[in-house]
Amino acid sequence: MAMNSLNGGIPLLTRDYSNMTNINGQFNNVYLLGPDFTSKNNMYCVKSEIKGFDEYRFYKGEWIKDWPKDIIFYCEGKKEVDLLLGGLHWLLASERMRQVFIQNDVQGIQFLKTEVVHNNTGKVLDPYWAPNVIQATESLHWENIQNLNIFRCHKTSIFVSEQLKRWLEKAGAIRGVVFTRMPHK
Repeated sequence: MAMNSLNGGIPLLTRDYSNMTNINGQFNNVYLLGPDFTSKNNMYCVKSEIKGFDEYRFYKGEWIKDWPKDIIFYCEGKKEVDLLLGGLHWLLASERMRQVFIQNDVQGIQFLKTEVVHNNTGKVLDPYWAPNVIQATESLHWENIQNLNIFRCHKTSIFVSEQLKRWLEKAGAIRGVVFTRMPHK
């Protein structure tokens, strides 16, 4: 804990997260991964053709072997993003984001190809992928997550490690992405 003071000189205890490391010197911050809804110009999906695919399968932590080849999302907005909200249960990752996972050999995730079409122009955008996160945990306790770069917690939310966040930032694969640092034990 760090000691800070308010204007009146009253000490205020705060947690300094800037230097959180584990015994081996690895960063142990964990971030909720999500799309950025603050820019009105970012792309967003307005409809989809999911060909009867049960999107709840993303929460099972199992490899999907029968992925339909012709799933299409239609979007609007001016700025292409690296993480697109495709619907209630869908996140779509750009090819640039997927390449970061491949180049760094991130385990526990399957990328399933989709087509994204701009609703107003009909232009087919660069490949987008539905990430199927296989690794899951029931809590953010350090012993459950210390060796994971990406995982689901409580089967829904997707979290990433500090290391994966840094790889994505270095590659510039963070357009329209929000990382929310999460407390964990």
